[in-house]
Amino acid sequence: MTNTEVVLLVILLAAQLDFVIGTFIGPTDDKNLARGFVGYRKEVFYRNIQSAYGPSGIEAKDQDFFSVFGIFFPAVTGIVAGANFSGDLKDPSSAIPKGTLAAVVLTYISYIGYALMLAGCEVREASGEVSELDKNLTNILESIDLANGDSKTTTRFPHYLYPDSLVASEGHIVDIVVTDDNCGFSVVSFDLWRMLRRHALFSNCQSRWRSSCVPANLNAVAALVVNFFLAAYALINFSVFHASITKAPGWRPSFKYYNAWLSLLGTIISVVVMFMIQWDVALATLGVTISLYLLVQYRKPEANWGSSTQAQIYSTALKNTHELNKTAEHVKNYRPQLLVLAGPPSSRPPLLDFAYLITKSYSLLVVGHVVKGRMRHSERSSLIHKGYAWLQRHGIKSFYDIAESDRFDLGAKSLLQLSGLGKLRPNILLLGFKADWGSCDPSQTLQYFNVIHDAFDNHTAVGILRVEEGLDYSEVLEEEPLSYVENKVLKNVKTETSLGEMGEESNSSSASVTSGDNPSTNETENKTQKKEKETKNKAKQKQPSQIYRRPDGAALPKTVINNLTQFQQKQKKDARIDVWWLYDDGGLTILLPYILTQRSQFSSASLRIFCLASSNELEKEQRSMAALLSKFRIDYSDVVIISDFKKKAAPELYQEFDALIEPFKEKSGETREPGTYIPDAELMATQNKNSRHVKLRELLLYHSIDASLIVMTLPMPRKGMVSAPLYMAWLDTLTKGMPPFLALHSIKHAIITLSSIQSSSHPSHRAVVLFNDVSPIPIVIVIMGRQ
Repeated sequence: MTNTEVVLLVILLAAQLDFVIGTFIGPTDDKNLARGFVGYRKEVFYRNIQSAYGPSGIEAKDQDFFSVFGIFFPAVTGIVAGANFSGDLKDPSSAIPKGTLAAVVLTYISYIGYALMLAGCEVREASGEVSELDKNLTNILESIDLANGDSKTTTRFPHYLYPDSLVASEGHIVDIVVTDDNCGFSVVSFDLWRMLRRHALFSNCQSRWRSSCVPANLNAVAALVVNFFLAAYALINFSVFHASITKAPGWRPSFKYYNAWLSLLGTIISVVVMFMIQWDVALATLGVTISLYLLVQYRKPEANWGSSTQAQIYSTALKNTHELNKTAEHVKNYRPQLLVLAGPPSSRPPLLDFAYLITKSYSLLVVGHVVKGRMRHSERSSLIHKGYAWLQRHGIKSFYDIAESDRFDLGAKSLLQLSGLGKLRPNILLLGFKADWGSCDPSQTLQYFNVIHDAFDNHTAVGILRVEEGLDYSEVLEEEPLSYVENKVLKNVKTETSLGEMGEESNSSSASVTSGDNPSTNETENKTQKKEKETKNKAKQKQPSQIYRRPDGAALPKTVINNLTQFQQKQKKDARIDVWWLYDDGGLTILLPYILTQRSQFSSASLRIFCLASSNELEKEQRSMAALLSKFRIDYSDVVIISDFKKKAAPELYQEFDALIEPFKEKSGETREPGTYIPDAELMATQNKNSRHVKLRELLLYHSIDASLIVMTLPMPRKGMVSAPLYMAWLDTLTKGMPPFLALHSIKHAIITLSSIQSSSHPSHRAVVLFNDVSPIPIVIVIMGRQ
């Protein structure tokens, strides 16, 4: 307590003592008597102790309990004043209950005591006219409907009330300026509401408010003031209750009598009393409070106070993850959950853009990065924050996982086995096509091939995306600016400081000031946060040519920008997705193109379905496939049945294929790592499959060279039967020189089904669809009878 506050307290106590002495002395003249001050009398006390509400003088209507309660309620706001001092107290958990609660109790005692004193010595109403006395006290005791009396009559020195009132007002103003400014400073410094920016003066002190509102009559704004006080108490009580039920380890209340359910009861009582005092003002208060909360939620300021809502997010996520783990899988609830082996997110933007078209915010997306060798913790943290910063800046909602391994296939296997949590686990592995497989180290091609096998062994579907211009732009794009990343890392280092480190810091300098208590440090951090946010907002408004730059900062050619952002751009109106459904894969080859057409980029694209058939009844099989797709509720523009796929392709296509595999054929006298070359026996055993893929290329060139996207069932490599170079030659043959090409292979469990679809004409009939390994042309069997 400062010396000024001590002087103010002495003046206030002297005024109260003056009031008490004056009640015992009694009226000193007829004027006081006419105003209703009659001294202590039993009949006056009995009369005043009963309830009798009348008009306040401001409003014509009579008052009630809650309207009067609203006038006296601000007396309990001392608890908030004490809480605002918590940052300056040595032991807030002890000082607040003892000091502020004691102050509130003493205030209550004085209010009640003074009310009883007034009830015993002053009548409820009096005219103040001396001529009406006639030296007869009965006129005073029985007077009704007279003007309100003046409490100055009870004091021994009436004129002392003026400096006393001034001191009380000044004391309250000091309390507001010094204590409430802490809350105001936080609101303004973290830019929670932009409309309050002009009310902050950025100087060296923390008392920054430009404006204030001083009412001439507190009774006129009592309902409004009390409603906002009660709203604050309701929010405080609910906040501590919420922190308790989330079971956050950081919430450790030390108050002996604290109980979470009492806090909830306090919340309910506060809201109920708000409506009991004045329901329309209470509604307005709640409306303002909810609006401000929603505004903060919408703007998402950079403030990070470790709120209970953050703890609630964790608790809810953990609970829902456990619940999801108990839920039985059903084909209707299938969602494609992707693990994308993209390396650093900034190196392959088109691959991530395509993956995000599939998942958006409705499915799991994990970006996997295999780092060769071991990394220090600081390097790993910097890489993770750098990756998340890029994802956030580009609006991709994804997780980013890093695996350290000397081999790409072993690192990818770790990601396949460990990415995700419970049933929030990737079920599709998405890779970019390895376009340099013919010129790179053969062991790298083998590792790439092993990743595909590991995915199938892990019961994970595999997708391989090829874009003619390539997916890797790591050598073309500039490095991600480190300023944003370094700030994030530094913040996390601050928040993750161990107890031991804290102890060392406190022992090394007991007189040091922490960064959180230093106003200049706070200003620096807040300015940094605002600058980061402005940078992020500007990045959202920038054109791709401004976002993507060369390593030297120069602009990229327009063609490169278009290739980088091809999956961000809206496709032309006559866009078409060609789906080559070659094998039974449970429906994944159909489902993913359908999902793509639900995105704005491909919303104008039509689906054209290609199937292979060995039957001569092409028209019948075409109608059967069309009926199946209709029952699946998948819109398509055309169904094309290919029956001549067994015919030989053009000779020049065979020559191209032979040129691809020639460097990898087995040669006598050479020693190579198994799997990096094509044995003669393997080449003979796969002769038909080689011809099949060459023929498929011919069909693709004829039918789909002008498509916007091609989705085809991925060839299945049999372990020990197909080597890495031969399999890569198959993929290269199918995808080379084509539009964006996605090769897919699922693990043969149903992803879309007809088992729950009833016939409209026969509700008791169910349709079951069977596939064969040669062709996905369905055999529809209608089962008669009850379900």
